[in-house]
Amino acid sequence: MSLCASAPLDCEDHHIRMGLRDAIGAIVYGSDRPVRVHVFADRAMHDELRDGGVPPEVVLHDPQEAAPYVVEDLSSRLLDQFGLLRSPWLLWMREALKDFSTDAVHFVGHGHLSGPYGAMLFAQSPLGRTDHYLAGPVGCTELSGFLTQVGAWCTAFSAPADNHSPAGLRALADEIAQTLPGPMMLFDRGIGSPAELMAGYRFGGAADAAIE
Repeated sequence: MSLCASAPLDCEDHHIRMGLRDAIGAIVYGSDRPVRVHVFADRAMHDELRDGGVPPEVVLHDPQEAAPYVVEDLSSRLLDQFGLLRSPWLLWMREALKDFSTDAVHFVGHGHLSGPYGAMLFAQSPLGRTDHYLAGPVGCTELSGFLTQVGAWCTAFSAPADNHSPAGLRALADEIAQTLPGPMMLFDRGIGSPAELMAGYRFGGAADAAIE
């Protein structure tokens, strides 16, 4: 399983950090099956987790690995060879996960709404939250392409308590659920507790949703 947590520069990242910790605990201790969780976060969050310690089931990926995919102007980037991915986050994750079986992907982040379409907002760069790069929203087409390419059949979203756009994240989750087969979970930290997120993963395990 992979877990990605990110907040763009114009959004406070305190609740994203909390959401990342909540998600790690829910996945590791909520599932009744052995798990391996590949975590992708920006430099500050990565270093905080590394220095604070994580369960042995967690694999932290160094954001420096994303350097080849980071450009200052995303509008100038051509689509990758598969024709779908532009986000440096998704390109980094796809490359890092290519040798692993990824059944589920969990995103912790803010929503964004453009007309009727939902999206997620990532940090400007996995290398750090900075105004040197543009932060482009990632919508259903790009996200579903990524999920298909890494083989994920289950998707989860955690909305922080200060979510920039609750409607945007709900719309994105609904689009993904209608586009791809498999379970979908949307957890809202503004109204829910970590125990409820853990219960969601425990329910998934009881329903034979194997996560590795």
